[in-house]
Amino acid sequence: MFKYQNNRFSPERRQTGLVCYGGTVMDSALTACAIRHRLGYMVSVFPGTMWRDSGHEGRMESVRFFSGFDRRCGTNEYYAALYLLTSGLDLYRRTVSCFTQTGIRFDRARLRGISIQDYDLMGAAKTIYYGTADLTLDDLASYEIIDTETFQLIANALLIVRYGPDVLQIVSRRYQSRV
Repeated sequence: MFKYQNNRFSPERRQTGLVCYGGTVMDSALTACAIRHRLGYMVSVFPGTMWRDSGHEGRMESVRFFSGFDRRCGTNEYYAALYLLTSGLDLYRRTVSCFTQTGIRFDRARLRGISIQDYDLMGAAKTIYYGTADLTLDDLASYEIIDTETFQLIANALLIVRYGPDVLQIVSRRYQSRV
């Protein structure tokens, strides 16, 4: 779906096992002590895809296409927010009108009756996109504030911020040794 130039995630590197989820997570700036244990668990249960469900990638691609957003102007923060806001069908329906040709307008989201998880994902998307402090590292470290699935989606979005949307192509949990 996404076709970007990034040598770190080139098809050749992925096929040879030189790019993996665990290595990417641990190489990132996400390794603050407060969340390190959550990241380790996240890597251990990596299902072989960074997509939440079978429709996630399609929802993300359709928003990118139908919003008319010029992908040449897209920042990693935009793609990370797009990833989060399209992660679930209900959140997607509530936020699809937020996407415009010039970016994301969070004030267009329908919040009445939103689930706590979707509210957290929207807050994380807003934090990433605008650089606001709606979500802190302490929030991410707390199991009471951010559940495991939401944490994994947010951590994946932060990987998009750091490495770009090509990070979504990772399918291997650990480095594979070449024999």
